[in-house]
Amino acid sequence: APSTKVIHKEGILYLLVNSFNRETVHEITTQIQKAKEQEENTINGLIIDLRSNPGGILSQAIGVTDLFLKTGRIVSTHGRHPSSRRHYTARSTDILSGQPIVILINGRSASAAEIVAAALQDNKRAIIVGTTSFGKGSIQFVGRLPNDGELILTWSKFVAPSGYILHGLGVPPNVCSRKSEVDSKFFASEILDQTTNFLRIKKAWRKVSQNNKKKKENLRSKCPASNKRDPHDLKLARKLISDNILYNVVSGNSLPVAAIRE
Repeated sequence: APSTKVIHKEGILYLLVNSFNRETVHEITTQIQKAKEQEENTINGLIIDLRSNPGGILSQAIGVTDLFLKTGRIVSTHGRHPSSRRHYTARSTDILSGQPIVILINGRSASAAEIVAAALQDNKRAIIVGTTSFGKGSIQFVGRLPNDGELILTWSKFVAPSGYILHGLGVPPNVCSRKSEVDSKFFASEILDQTTNFLRIKKAWRKVSQNNKKKKENLRSKCPASNKRDPHDLKLARKLISDNILYNVVSGNSLPVAAIRE
């Protein structure tokens, strides 16, 4: 069965990715190109729904990210053994030519889904909306023992482009849907407040020790993981895509928040 689905509505593409299997990159490429050819009106942006996506094949996560990046680090793997340390970088063109991207995540977004979200967020290519993701970012080797038991060895861990280890932390959303009122007349002001908080949180995210479980739990509690697929997320995404100035500020591609307020 296809792992993806694309819907075009009011100038915005909605891309649902259920998992990352061997055909995911091909499916997304084909569907987006088809939508671009069929629609007479310009595509104004893309919403990638990774909520409750448990992950899948690493190469497909890298390939999907590469569809939307011209340059930049996608992910690194780091472990004790030198051969476990690898770096993956973007090598293709941006299939959307810089159009806004909003990614939806929740507490069940894990592994490959988190790699895509973290990479596009850290490269300022997408805004993340939702709640903190699951935090599964390790490569494990499963060995069979003589007594029919199994030995599970963590070989390496995924490192986001900005330098934090995904495992046990997850990806922090730029906009926490639990703290955002879509229909409020103060929508822009509230989102800018969240952006200021996000910059502080992201700095702490990069510095926290992997062994400091209490600190990691405290950081994750800033936007507690939710397993729901809240319709509120989609409304937030569409609002952000429709406001170009706000989108650029939240994504980190424009002036600092304080300067916009002035």
